[in-house]
Amino acid sequence: MHQIEKKTIIIGGDTEFVDLLPELLRMQVRGNPDCVFNLASDQEDDVVKHLGLKLQEVDIVLDVDTLIGHRDRVLTLLKGIIEKTTPTLSSIQAMYRQDMNVEFLSEVLKFCAEHGIPCTITPDTEIQSLVEPSSLRRLLATGPYNVVEMIINRNSVPETQFLKSSRTFIPTGLPQTLLRNKIVDEQYWYWDEKGAALWLYLKDSKNYPFFTETYEVLQSNVAHIRDIVFERLSQDRSATIDIVTLGVGSAEKELLILKAMLDEYRRKGVRLEPPMYYIPMDISFPLLQNSIRIMFSDSGIRERIEKRNLVIRPILTDFLRTPGQLIATPNEAKVITALGLLTNVSRKDALIALHKLMGDNMLLLIDAELIGGRSDNDLIKEYSSDEVSDFLYHPVDMLCNGTLGESFRTEVKGRLSEVSYDCFKFYSKGAGEVVVDVLDDDNMTALEAKHGVPEADVRGFGRLSDSENSKVIVIIFKPADKKASPIILGYSTKYEYRELKECLTTSGFALIEEYLNNPSEPTKSPFGYFLLRKV
Repeated sequence: MHQIEKKTIIIGGDTEFVDLLPELLRMQVRGNPDCVFNLASDQEDDVVKHLGLKLQEVDIVLDVDTLIGHRDRVLTLLKGIIEKTTPTLSSIQAMYRQDMNVEFLSEVLKFCAEHGIPCTITPDTEIQSLVEPSSLRRLLATGPYNVVEMIINRNSVPETQFLKSSRTFIPTGLPQTLLRNKIVDEQYWYWDEKGAALWLYLKDSKNYPFFTETYEVLQSNVAHIRDIVFERLSQDRSATIDIVTLGVGSAEKELLILKAMLDEYRRKGVRLEPPMYYIPMDISFPLLQNSIRIMFSDSGIRERIEKRNLVIRPILTDFLRTPGQLIATPNEAKVITALGLLTNVSRKDALIALHKLMGDNMLLLIDAELIGGRSDNDLIKEYSSDEVSDFLYHPVDMLCNGTLGESFRTEVKGRLSEVSYDCFKFYSKGAGEVVVDVLDDDNMTALEAKHGVPEADVRGFGRLSDSENSKVIVIIFKPADKKASPIILGYSTKYEYRELKECLTTSGFALIEEYLNNPSEPTKSPFGYFLLRKV
């Protein structure tokens, strides 16, 4: 009878890769030749069968340099292991010697994200013993600290269901939330490749000038922000300061800040020992993937990474449920950027989570959309373009494609039931219209009176705003069939300037500096950045 146990499995793609492995792995190979597989000669199905007969759990080391030409076979092998009862795939470590192939590794990371498997990318010189998925503290303590490291916070990544009809993964919480609360949770706008692509297209659209205008405000003030950061966290500008990004978006604004910091280190001749960390965090794997590409596209950033004095550590997570140890590094000083979060997340929830995440030697940069004296019609016009509605509608479009009798499990009248995706057929794009309206504060009674959106259902989702004088733009899909209730595709909160500043104070933050696009008349400014510290 075969022994059932857990082992580290090493997979490469040519006959000579074993001789090039670091000493740590060569020692394992000498004692366990059965743990080495060569996809140039071994068939994926045979490998899966062999592992299933002998092992209960496996950690896999992929020899990236030799596997780039075997992309499809690698993914087939990983899928084959996932689909079998044994072995369980506990973690993946992608090891490279020459050049980090971003495209190939993105496919591996995507697979890991979809299946909740911890994944680390490391050069062969820094490979460490693999750790259990739950041993997060050990992982952060041992490194490696000089390459792109992908961390998946499995406690906050949505579970998924594979739909055969559309050959795509659907987050299980999406149909449940929409069915019960008649509102699309904002985390699902960017969840898959198409949603992320629609956002990247929207932010550059002439019909949505918001991103360009706010980018220009940051670009004009980034040097001053950098100087304040050094003044507060490292007056001699020699200490290593990390940058943590909550909701990475397109990563362009974060690149501005990172380059400003690195330029100052270069000017001062600081060697960055220990290295500087850039930690982008998002619930969207495609946006994290894009952020890596953005950083590597800048020659100065890439040089810093290759010289091992800058570490990129993307974390797939929901920032509202992110433990502080996920951003732990050898450096205490950090700048946390949370750009765009107050617009689509409950301000109270966001500020509580941010306060918990921050330490004494950290600064926080947030932004907020302000009413700025604009009329309701002005606000409605900003969200009435096809680009906006296409982006916000995409999660609903995913559900409408879940046909062929497929179903999802949800609670109906206190009991778990199977519900067909056909219940969303009323929301097919051509079967209704998109309407944009403005609510004063959180007056959801008006939603039911004017648009037929059930107030009780939306209340079950939570408050759209917790600011007394705010304006909330709601984008509503009204199906032509009156048997179906309208749904909220998205919403965006605009704050009253003085009220927002008072809220920041009562939430435990001290305002260090503000940057408005109309600084001479703050109450008429439609947008602002706010640099804060924790009190």
